[in-house]
Amino acid sequence: MPNAPPQIPACDDDRPGGLSHKLRYKRSMRLLFTLALLAMPMAGFGQSAGEIRGIVWTAEGKPLGGAEVFVHKADENSHLTTTSGADGTFAVHDLKPGHYWVAAYADKAQLMTESSVNLDLTAGQTAHADVTLGRSTATYTFFKRMIRRLDGLH
Repeated sequence: MPNAPPQIPACDDDRPGGLSHKLRYKRSMRLLFTLALLAMPMAGFGQSAGEIRGIVWTAEGKPLGGAEVFVHKADENSHLTTTSGADGTFAVHDLKPGHYWVAAYADKAQLMTESSVNLDLTAGQTAHADVTLGRSTATYTFFKRMIRRLDGLH
């Protein structure tokens, strides 16, 4: 067979376990690792946080700005504090699902929550909690001590 093309010897790169297979494997693993890292933050979207919004009212039915609003999470014995805006509105974001208690206090006006709001917050939910404040004989110090006891801080 004088006209037969010359045979090219098989290269290690073309065999399983050869150099090119190892490079392809490394690239594939890098790609999978990168995709896994990118997918991690997206996993949290299924368990989105909720929020509580509301308005602080006076006993006369007027919105009250500048009131301290306490949002207490019963499951964790912790609370967050925010201040109502000039129009009496407040919002607390990024809350985990669970049972919450909402109360408020206005130091300057010496007003305290007439009735607190209890609610169960689910993932992704926006709950509404209006709080009405009225005159109180309790002092601000007493109210703060009560919040600390709810948190287990005594």
